[in-house]
Parts: sequence; structure tokens; C-alpha cells
Amino acid sequence: MGRQMYFQKRKNHAHLFLKIRTLFAFALTLPLVSTMFGVSIAPKWQLLLTTGVQIGAGYPFYQDAWNSIKSGRANMDVLVVIGTTAAFLLSIFTFIFSIQSHLYFETSAVLITLILLGRLIEYHAKNSAQRDMAALLKMQAKSVHIKRGAQIITVEIEKIGIGEIVIVKPGECIPVDGEVICGYSHVNEAMLTGESASMRKEKNSKVYAGTINEEGILEVKSCRLGWDTSLGQIIRLVEQAHRSKAPIQRLVDKISGVFVPVCIGIALMTFFIWGFAFHQWGRGVVSGISVLVIACPCALGLATPTVIMVACGLGSRKGVLIKDVAGLEKAHTVDVIVLDKTGTVTKNELLVDRIQSSDFDFLKKAVSLTIYSDHPIARAITRDAKDKEIEIQGCKAFHYHVGQGLSGMFQNKAYLLGSLSFFKERRIDNLRFFSDTLDAPVGTSVFLAEDGRCIGAIALSDRIRSGSREAIETLRRMKKKVYLLSGDKLEVVKSMATQLGVDGFFAEVLPQEKLGYIQKLQAENNIVGMVGDGVNDAPALAAADVGFALADGTDVAMENASIGLMQSHFSNILTALSLSKLTFIKIRQNLFFAFIYNCVAIPIAGFGLLNPLIAGVAMALSSLSVIFNALTMRRSARCS
Repeated sequence: MGRQMYFQKRKNHAHLFLKIRTLFAFALTLPLVSTMFGVSIAPKWQLLLTTGVQIGAGYPFYQDAWNSIKSGRANMDVLVVIGTTAAFLLSIFTFIFSIQSHLYFETSAVLITLILLGRLIEYHAKNSAQRDMAALLKMQAKSVHIKRGAQIITVEIEKIGIGEIVIVKPGECIPVDGEVICGYSHVNEAMLTGESASMRKEKNSKVYAGTINEEGILEVKSCRLGWDTSLGQIIRLVEQAHRSKAPIQRLVDKISGVFVPVCIGIALMTFFIWGFAFHQWGRGVVSGISVLVIACPCALGLATPTVIMVACGLGSRKGVLIKDVAGLEKAHTVDVIVLDKTGTVTKNELLVDRIQSSDFDFLKKAVSLTIYSDHPIARAITRDAKDKEIEIQGCKAFHYHVGQGLSGMFQNKAYLLGSLSFFKERRIDNLRFFSDTLDAPVGTSVFLAEDGRCIGAIALSDRIRSGSREAIETLRRMKKKVYLLSGDKLEVVKSMATQLGVDGFFAEVLPQEKLGYIQKLQAENNIVGMVGDGVNDAPALAAADVGFALADGTDVAMENASIGLMQSHFSNILTALSLSKLTFIKIRQNLFFAFIYNCVAIPIAGFGLLNPLIAGVAMALSSLSVIFNALTMRRSARCS
């Protein structure tokens, strides 16, 4: 756990340091820019200001360039260092020896400042919403109640051992994986299974770390601790998925290995041709430096970050939170989309699906019991009664049977409301008449008995989110395959898949298995997008080529997704895919503009027709054209 905090602090410090360097470079460069417009600044002050930018703000470029050369790969940092250093040293030489020639201090300073700005934009777009594993770590209990002899004491979670008796009170997070040895309760395991309904726990039942005890007191014998628990395994899977995710493969990176040495070669060739062929070594130096300044990738450095910055702004206004640049670039290429069921295509609450009873006052009698309970099933029945404007009256002698059901007296009759097992234990008669509800492919069923005889049943299921069916139909028209993935029961998932019209489904899937299904689809040469909302989805979201998380889901899901869907329904994925396609087009256009500028201007500089000052101005204009093209995304988005 400490390791996660350490790396998070390092990321924060790196981001802060980049901000400081960029602001520092801007402050020193602004006076130098004025010299391009005829403002006179003493050479010694130009030297002082440029040294601050070149050495103070720009020294990490030298470190990165040196590391690149040592690894045998010449990246764009090498060109930045060579181009800016050449202009800087030429200006120092001209100043020291009082040569009548232009000083190019402002050229190197502007180049470094603009490239720093591009990297800051990229860094911010990529990391501002990331808090790594903080949300998962918050789910782990810090202290635990344990039973030692006749005493119950509270100790730190790190101090308990295997085989100890842990006391878990109502509302508390279960801190270990273990086995119930005493007590009855319902436990919310949605973070593992994704099921809306809580699970009944009694003696010999298995419980898992990170799940929530809702009702009774449980005594749990600890079997697995820390990283070995279900929650610990989820954290480890997420870490592995993040490490395995490939870095952004930009077009610039693919050709930099050729582009950098070619530019250096052209600069050297320019210098020697002017010197040996025309005996104009001075002009050869100026022309060679012009080539290096032109080749310095300022426009290339801004080509992608500016588009990302505009895309993030557009996305936020349209309910799409861009959290990872790689995911944004890849989203429009996704050909398989996997949807978590509970909380994604359905709301994370139960809905009364149908009532089977011949009793006209059936719901009125049932709600007389459920109004006193906060159990998810009871809340669903109470909500349904209110929606139907049923007159609600409370029962008398209400009693909650932990993990089984409810009982009470209403209108001088005894009522029981509960599960099938509860009714069988009480030997309630007449259950066979409600076989339709018993066999229905729904999430859960409960029964109501009056004076010892069952008078009806209620089938409950997940509520499909508005717009889910329409969004799936649109995705399939876009030639994308859509699959439903859930930890819920086979019958429930199959019924839901039929209603939604998806291409396929996977049921009764644990978090580790969700990750496996994503990897299996990827192994079949599919680019996979995963849409989820819960802790149980985190490993799959992190491993998918693009992860989409719903805003009203857990923080853990949002942290491990590439894109957040802020309108609380996954249909907003259509906006995300459209924005991704537009972003990709603009990035390609910007890279083309930047490279065509280099291809045209480098030969001109080589022939001595472009001195470093004009090259610097042209470079700035090239950068502005890249920025302007990125800003046109807003108009394109309105038209689409």
C-alpha cells in the first residue's frame, strides 16, 4: 500500500515541477519575444534571460536526450537539444567576439517554452483526473474488532492473524475473507458479484473482504488477509493491467528514429557544402543552424496536446470525461463492446417485475411489513406501492427475521413476507400455486403468507436504464459487437440479454473471470471496450483497450477507466466514440501540417535562404496553425 502512495507522490511532484518550469520559462521568454518586434534589449540581458530558459527550464531535455542516445534511439528530445543549443551557442559566440550578426537568443528560448507548454497540456490531459488506487485502498478497513477469549478488542488490521474470530457489526465493511461461525445477516456483495440483491449469510457461509454487512452481527473466522483477500486480488489485477497497457503510439514516435538523424545529417551536409564548395564557413554555420531550428519539433510537440486539450473541453460539455489520452485516441477503433449488467445497462436497484396473487389487497398487506424495513427488496416493494398510490398502513408486532424475512400483525391477521427457504422452514402451505414466479428468470422472488397460507408472490428484477436498448441498436448498426457481462445468475442474464438484443452474454462471472473474458476477446484480435460502474469491473476496465465508467458508479471504476460517462447512462458512449473519431482526424491533420512544414522549410534553410531568426518566426507561425486547426474542432463538433 505504501508503494502506491510513493508513486502517487512522485507523479504529483513531477507535475508540479513541470508547471514551475513552464511558468519560469514563460516569464523569461516574454521580454525576449519583444526583440522580434523591434524592441531593443541589451545583449547581456538577452544572454542572462536565455541562460535561465536554456539551462534552468530546459535541462531535463538534455537528460532525456542523453538517455535516448545511450539507448540507441534518437528521439525528438535530441533535436530539441541540438537545435536550441546551436542557436544559443552561436549567439554567445557572436556576443563575446562582437561579431556584426543577429543574436538568436529569442529563438532557442521560444522553442523551449512552446515545447514545455505542449508537454504540460499533454500531462494535464492525461493525469489530472487520475488518483490511481486511492479509491480501492479506502475500501480496506483500518481497524477490526476481534474476539479473544471472553473479550472483544479493537486492533489495527495489520495485527490480526489467520484463524482469529472477527466481529462484524451492521453497516461495517468485512475486513477479511473468512467463514461465518455465528450469526445471521445479509451482506451486500455487489462489489464482487454485481448483483443488486444482498446475499444471506449464516453459519458456514463464506464472506469476503470489502463487502458490507447490512443487518445482523456476524462472527467470522479469518481465512485470508491483506493482499490474499478478494479485494487484495482485485487491487493486484488492476495494477497488473495498468502495467501491461502499452504506451501511446504516436505517429511522431514511429518516424522519429529516421527523422532525427536525417535532419542532423542535412545540417552537417549544409555546413560542409558551404564551407568546402563555396568557402563560406560563416554562412555554412548560419545555414546549418537554420536547418536545426526548422527541424526542432515545436509544432510536432503541440500537434497532439492541443487537440487533446480541446477534446477534453468538448467532452466535458457533452458529458464525456477524458481521463486517458491513449483511450481517447483508440476509442473510435473499438469493434467489441462489453457491457456490465448491474448498474450499467440497469439501475443499481431492484424493481417489482410482477405480482402473482388473486388477493385485491395483496400489495397493501405486503407494504404494511416492508415500510419498516430498509432491506433492498423491502425498499423496492414500498416504492412500488407508493408509485401505485396504495394506501399505506403499518402493521403491529413487526419483527425482522435476520436473513429470512419479515412478520407482523395487520388487520388482526398474521403475515409473513420472505424467501422460499424461509417459507419452507415455516411449512407454509399453498406454495405450489405460484410456480410461475418460482420459475421466472428474474433476480429474486419473495412470498406473502396470511395466517399460515401463501397468498401471493412478488418477482423483482433489475431496472433497465433509459436509452440502453436504443444505444445498443445504434452500436450494432455501427458494426460493433455488443456483449453483456455479469456476475448474476444465468437465467437473469439470459433474459436481460434477450430484452436488450445483444450479440452474446457471459453470466455468473467473478472479477478475475471478467478480466479473463476481456483478455480472451483481445486475443482474438479484437479491440475491446469495457463499460462498467463497480469495483468488480475495475480489473476489466483497466485491461480493456478502452474502459468506459459511469459517473454514478464507484470511484474505483472511474479511476481505472479511460473515459468517464457523466450522464449516468452508458448511451453517452456514442458521444465518446464520435469525439474520439474527430480527435483522431485532427491529430492526423496537425501531424501532417507539422511535417509538411519541416519538409518544405529544411531544404530552403539548407540553401541559405532562411536565417535562424526567420526560421524561428516561421516555426512560431507553424505552431499557431496547429493550434488554430485544433480549435476548429469546436465547429466540427457542432456540425456533427
